[in-house]
Amino acid sequence: NHDNYFFSSSGVYTNENTSSWAYGIPIVLGYKTRLMDHFIIAAEVGARYTFSDEIDGSVPDSEERQSLSFGNINSKDWYVFSGFTLTYTFGRQPCYCNF
Repeated sequence: NHDNYFFSSSGVYTNENTSSWAYGIPIVLGYKTRLMDHFIIAAEVGARYTFSDEIDGSVPDSEERQSLSFGNINSKDWYVFSGFTLTYTFGRQPCYCNF
C-alpha cells in the first residue's frame, strides 16, 4: 500500500490524499561466491513489473488532474535495482555454504 503523489504544473510533488495497492512480478539475477575462508561476496540485479501506473507519480487519480500526466500512460511502471554484498561469516561454515 502506498500514498499517491503527483507532480503539479509548477513541478511541485503534491499529495493526492489517496492510497493504492501495487503488486509486482520479481525478476532477479544474482551470483554469490566465497572470496576467502570467512568472506562471501555477492552481486544481484533485479527488476519489478508492477500492475500500477502510479509508482512514479506520473498519473494522478482524479479526472481534473489528468492533464498533468506525463511519460507513457499506456503501460504500467517498472523499477530496477542492483546490489553488492560483502559478508563475513563467524565460526564454522554452515552446511549450505559449500561452494
